[in-house]
Amino acid sequence: MRDINLAREIFNKVYEGYDGYKIYSQEKENLNLNKTSFIYGEIIFDEFVELLKKVNPQKDDIFYDLGSGLGKPCLAISLAFEIKKAVGVELLPDFIKASREVYEKAKEIFPEINEIEFREENFLETNLEEATIVFLHATCFDEKEMEKIEERFLKLKKESRIIVITKSLKNSEFLLLEEGSIKMNWGTATFRIYYKK
Repeated sequence: MRDINLAREIFNKVYEGYDGYKIYSQEKENLNLNKTSFIYGEIIFDEFVELLKKVNPQKDDIFYDLGSGLGKPCLAISLAFEIKKAVGVELLPDFIKASREVYEKAKEIFPEINEIEFREENFLETNLEEATIVFLHATCFDEKEMEKIEERFLKLKKESRIIVITKSLKNSEFLLLEEGSIKMNWGTATFRIYYKK
């Protein structure tokens, strides 16, 4: 693990002036998105780092954030831990643009940051085969969406760790390791950590 105080300082600095909720509401209007699963929420840096400690990120891990918004989970893991790569998958183009800008700023301040890639894609169509840690903020997904997501997760490598916020996975291929509470910027949520058998 890296110097957490430095990581937090850089994280806060690079996100100055970015309002995820504003970007989200403009994008929602521009693209006419009315689905209830398109709801925006953000992590709190320290809370998220504590959650990540539970999956013990290592140098060969590849982290995927599905529905990455402003890219905060990817930046947080890449500043706080040494991993191989982080990938943020997001459908909304303005979020991708802002995430890439923030990452460039972070690289200028902290050249040792892990590689981060932001992909403008639907995460239900993203190839997850290289991922070893997956983060999914699933609060507003319905049952059908969760079934589709689980189908994608079945393609993950054995021993991959999956962090799901609010919802749970049903397939017996996913072993529940731990559940608890985490504070988000919108309130307290339940996290569940699964291990792919």
